[in-house]
Amino acid sequence: MKRLYKYTSMLLLLAAGIFASCDSDTHRAVILSGEWRGNFGMYYDYSYRGTVVTFDSYDTYIVFYPDYNYASHGWGKQVDYYDYGPYEYQYHRFLWTVEGGVVYLRYPHEPELDTSIADYRLSSNTFTGYFTNASSRFVLYKLSSFYDWDEYSGDYYYYDRPNWDRVYYAKSRAAADSVPDAAIPVQGSIVRHGNRFTDGADK
Repeated sequence: MKRLYKYTSMLLLLAAGIFASCDSDTHRAVILSGEWRGNFGMYYDYSYRGTVVTFDSYDTYIVFYPDYNYASHGWGKQVDYYDYGPYEYQYHRFLWTVEGGVVYLRYPHEPELDTSIADYRLSSNTFTGYFTNASSRFVLYKLSSFYDWDEYSGDYYYYDRPNWDRVYYAKSRAAADSVPDAAIPVQGSIVRHGNRFTDGADK
């Protein structure tokens, strides 16, 4: 009888731990869902006439949409803004999930950007921490919560899932742009997109 009680107690404790973990993931996902803005460490390498130039993003706007209310997974969109270079911004789409307290980001058409975030602090105002194997910290600030949006408010309608056939789009700068580095024409090509906080070293 004692042995049965012992095993029953162990199972209950295990189940409680599992449910606590799930509740924690849901709680984190609810806070994560919404609009954020800040330094996400993004850049792109651009090849023009045999020379590769790197351009750093100065700001990132990112939105986490849950797949349904209180889901711990979903999809998102990300826009990286650039002061210099042939493009004013780069646009990406991604999938996200919170599992075991870890935030996973996966970019279906840009796997080089895939990453996870385990060491972080998340509040209703700030999301800051370190990507896997990174030594520099990212900082995002909350603009609005998904659960404060009107379900039918245009682009925030959460059933409007992305077209995954469209990898990303970029807005090129005007030809008359007076910034020297921005005058590089859009006749070259983007070699790769990257994140300085996930490449394992600060460039």
